[in-house]
Amino acid sequence: MDSFLQFPGGNVIWGDGPHFVLEADEYDGCFLGLSPYIAVVTNVEWEHVDFFQDEEAVKTFFRRFLKRIRGGGHLIICGDKYALLNYVREFLWRGTDSVGARSLLDYTSEGSKPEHASGTMSVTSSDVDGYNIITYGISSTNEWHASSICPNSKGGTDYVLYHKGQPLANISLQIPGAHNVLNSLAVIATVTVLLQGRRQVHELINSLKLHLLDFIGLSRRFERIGKIHGCDIYDDYAHHPTEVYFVLQAARHRFPSMRLVVVFQPHTYRHSLKTIHGFRLAALKDDFAVALSHADHVVVTAVYSVREAGPRNVCGKDLATSIISSTSEYIPSLDDVVDKLALEICKDPLREIVILTLGAGEVIDRDVNTVGPKLLHELQKRLCIA
Repeated sequence: MDSFLQFPGGNVIWGDGPHFVLEADEYDGCFLGLSPYIAVVTNVEWEHVDFFQDEEAVKTFFRRFLKRIRGGGHLIICGDKYALLNYVREFLWRGTDSVGARSLLDYTSEGSKPEHASGTMSVTSSDVDGYNIITYGISSTNEWHASSICPNSKGGTDYVLYHKGQPLANISLQIPGAHNVLNSLAVIATVTVLLQGRRQVHELINSLKLHLLDFIGLSRRFERIGKIHGCDIYDDYAHHPTEVYFVLQAARHRFPSMRLVVVFQPHTYRHSLKTIHGFRLAALKDDFAVALSHADHVVVTAVYSVREAGPRNVCGKDLATSIISSTSEYIPSLDDVVDKLALEICKDPLREIVILTLGAGEVIDRDVNTVGPKLLHELQKRLCIA
């Protein structure tokens, strides 16, 4: 199985510099215990339906988080009106309801609003907030933005980097997907803030170009499990409709002519026994169905349940029958999924096909992240490949 040697500790890397970088999560309001010097907000969506009643409740917690930014610090935020929607127009099921992280710019302090500069200048926060705001995105109205986005020969993405309306550099990534273009912009904006005054911008960007080009990804983020004959096997942690949609688009980006088969393990039937908003799969089932319809074939497994008990109102079979635009089936057992896929692939091992496993499962030997390695091993055994 392929390994990501850049991060031998999984998704952790130890350095010897003065900065500590942490990915924080809004679930349970845990990020409200942080007081960052720099906060990077990539997107704001209704995901944890057990804890947040609706998207507005999510935004309320994010606004509280912004108040935790230290005086003289920085908020680096995706400033696109519909974030990724500007790049992939087909993604429409939430487009009229959510403006993502950008909506927070109207509430940078309680009772006051920031001054929104016109054109390509960054947004300046009010004095009450005490921190600077830097925007990035696909739209040219952001301080940092990407233009001329296109696939490259490495299976990743190339784009032209702009700062305040001026082209700075050609950026090349090995990893595909519009979301990774945005992530790279966030990295560029953050490192530039950290090193401002110490290095010239052009010198810094040239250095960042090399590091971005060398980055091959993280564990369980479009992770390459292996390849055998015409079959490529990948795994991803995606377990929210938006995540599912964009990792499917990344797969299409890298393998435009190959058949795409997705194995999806839904994450939790429900969380709360007290409110209808606790039904995660039920609440997001229609969005999952739309996102998954961009595969050629979808296999939905039994639900990965965590932090829950009580009746199960929606199951994997209900999701499978909701997928209309592509063929789908419900196979509850992960071992049965492996057996069926291995049987079908062995009928024509040279056929070009991508197997993409998706889900939040983390329990060894029980969840969807085991399907890829088991399938690869089974194919090697059946096709007599050492």
